[in-house]
Amino acid sequence: MAKLSAVSKIRREDLPEAPAWFGRFLATINSFFENVVLALSGRLTFADNIQSQTKVLGFTTPSTYESANDFTTLKFQSTLPVKAQALLILQIQKDDDITDSIFEGVTPHWFQVELEINISHISGLADSTDYTVRLLLF
Repeated sequence: MAKLSAVSKIRREDLPEAPAWFGRFLATINSFFENVVLALSGRLTFADNIQSQTKVLGFTTPSTYESANDFTTLKFQSTLPVKAQALLILQIQKDDDITDSIFEGVTPHWFQVELEINISHISGLADSTDYTVRLLLF
């Protein structure tokens, strides 16, 4: 990305021939410029700029999870003002050992009915195991 200019503000002294009302305009435009420079300087946040919801859920896989592809549907309410477009797993961990990372790919299979999000399966897990999952819905 290109470097931002060191100039991020227009001063009244920069345009001495401008009409008197121009000072009020500069106050407004400089406020906008300041926000743009902050955003483009790496200070954008996901939560401030994309309508999204995070959700943490705990669940236990059944003893027949792997052999029968068995999974108890997880449900939660969406708080988004529009229908969700994506559900991502941000983190998933076994409850009995939070330092034991899951390296295999895990994928949520989900659908939405009105405001209810239904996760019908999460692939890549083990039988009879307690998990905590952090989700991002947007």
